[in-house]
Amino acid sequence: MSKCVQTFDWLLCGAVSCVYLFCHRWILLFIKTNKILIKVLSTEKALYSAMVVFLLASVTFPLSAGQYMASKLTIKQLLSSLLDSRQWTSQSHNASVVLQPNLCPWSEWIPSGNPYLTLGFFLFMKLWMLVLACTLPLPAGYFMPVFIYGAAIGRLFGEGLAFVSLNGVYLGQDRNPINPGGYALAGAAAFSGAVTHTLSPALLALELTGQSTHAAPILLATLVANALARSGQRPSFYDALSISKKLPHLPSLLKVCPRLFSVPIGKVLDPGGPVLERTAGPTEIQQVLNTCSQTQIPVVDTLDSRILLGSINRSDLQTFLCHNHNKVLKKQLVDMCSIRPVSVQLSPDTTVQEAHGVLSVLCGESLFVTERGRLSGVVTWPEMKRMMADLADDL
Repeated sequence: MSKCVQTFDWLLCGAVSCVYLFCHRWILLFIKTNKILIKVLSTEKALYSAMVVFLLASVTFPLSAGQYMASKLTIKQLLSSLLDSRQWTSQSHNASVVLQPNLCPWSEWIPSGNPYLTLGFFLFMKLWMLVLACTLPLPAGYFMPVFIYGAAIGRLFGEGLAFVSLNGVYLGQDRNPINPGGYALAGAAAFSGAVTHTLSPALLALELTGQSTHAAPILLATLVANALARSGQRPSFYDALSISKKLPHLPSLLKVCPRLFSVPIGKVLDPGGPVLERTAGPTEIQQVLNTCSQTQIPVVDTLDSRILLGSINRSDLQTFLCHNHNKVLKKQLVDMCSIRPVSVQLSPDTTVQEAHGVLSVLCGESLFVTERGRLSGVVTWPEMKRMMADLADDL
């Protein structure tokens, strides 16, 4: 039962992140297409920034709506209060507890004794405020506000669960009280990870608290929320900014090249490319070095059979030419150079997506495609880029 409840919390963070990313993309598109905003942002950036800052400051003013959003607390106090392991409602009903904001930052969340209304109002207001703040033409940090927003989601869920389960959760004969701070920590990692499409917030949450007991729930929460946020091929927060500002951006391979997962590499691979025979001389080697920039050159038995024997480094070929520069008796490649066997070979039936994955994992510059021992071609990063460009659909 508790695992189902936790999964619902993680899915909730993922769903809210989808709403946040949708609103973020919409407002970025709006400011790029609205003629008035385009003119203001191009000529009166200071005026626009001042108007937005004044609006946000007016909303968060402690004597106005800010009193229901814990606006008196700093970023550090907000985070520490949301991650507090104590249940706020039980503390507020305890007459022996003196609520001093300096000593109990969480007391700012219960001005009327009901933290649920305050947390709900905080989440509603902060959603559009965070999105609006992203349009400011100013350098700013957006990760921590998103991290705190996720913590508020988890805190609201944890407080509600603690109120429903007053006696805690029973595992066998053991009674485990609900820890709203744990749900807040998982919510912070899940929401910020889903918004940025990364797993690093899970590590940040663990380093922030130093509690290894929450490692598994935090990591699972981040994975589940990430999966939900990525399900519709939505760009992340930072990717959306890059697309909006037309900055260099690497889009999703699945979105750009949907045929990567089905097209065999043998159908799109260029069969040409530099190849050396084992009996190649200085002339053939010099010609290969002049026509290609690869660091590894395939060596075959003969050009007719194309039986792959291995590869040789470009530096070894240059050394070979230096030793044979002024000699009358020209030696062959096999006489002076060591041919290295190829440990990883691809089949022509390997898909382009699989070849891209192998090339990325091995961190190599080239892979050799063979069929029954015969060289079919060489996959390099420029060749991979060409194949992906040929398969890519128009965005």
